[in-house]
Amino acid sequence: DVSAVNLGDVKAKEYYDTKNISANNNVVINHGLGSKKLILSLWLDDEEVTSSFDIEKTSDNSVTIYNGSIDNLIGIEVCIMKLSV
Repeated sequence: DVSAVNLGDVKAKEYYDTKNISANNNVVINHGLGSKKLILSLWLDDEEVTSSFDIEKTSDNSVTIYNGSIDNLIGIEVCIMKLSV
């Protein structure tokens, strides 16, 4: 295969950040990826916890993560990849 991959193109399709989410609250993630066609995963202490949250794709450039628990969550890793379809 002689096709080169531009690292800038790969980075433009990914978003990563660490967030704190208060009990019974939400956080808006402004990822700037320009699409609602995303794969999103949330991690806490090396455990994938995405299914524990309600997630709303609020626009092409942001998602809202809802913490319905009574716990303040510190250090939630947010990983988002844009699908190229």
